[in-house]
Amino acid sequence: GTVARWRTRAAELGLPGIYLCNVESVPKDKGLTLTAGFDAAIEFAPDWECLPPPFQPLFRLPVRMQERINRQTVWTRNQVFEYDDLRDRMLAKPQAPYLRFPGVTPSWDNSARRKNENAYIFRNSTASSYEAWMKAAIARFRPPNSEENFVFINAWNEWAEGNHLEPCQRWGH
Repeated sequence: GTVARWRTRAAELGLPGIYLCNVESVPKDKGLTLTAGFDAAIEFAPDWECLPPPFQPLFRLPVRMQERINRQTVWTRNQVFEYDDLRDRMLAKPQAPYLRFPGVTPSWDNSARRKNENAYIFRNSTASSYEAWMKAAIARFRPPNSEENFVFINAWNEWAEGNHLEPCQRWGH
């Protein structure tokens, strides 16, 4: 009903129309374009349903040593994944039966706001890995027309999630 009310209000204000998209950030958001009257969807990156297996750096240590290390490391209190594995899984997703704009992310690490617990960390993200994801997303997307031709980036300046495109000390410009 909200989508219909927005469209009605836009018409009342004299707008020729509004273009509404839903962001598919959690599984229940998928498919709303078909059921709720949105014009298109935006693929959220990272898609939590495309998570690769978590990185397991301690699997070869003796059990007693693992237990001591586990009490004090990021590896057991958070989910750590390989960035390239996420990229590859997201690119392997089937096309949606509705217009969905692709989404990419240059990196992701929300441990800064999770207080070192229950964070999602994608390690080994590099400028070249991000470039490969962006190029592949562009190549695989078939826009229906020139006005509906977008790729969404999450995020250009989300520093609290280690996720940015702005210049930084690590990558420069």
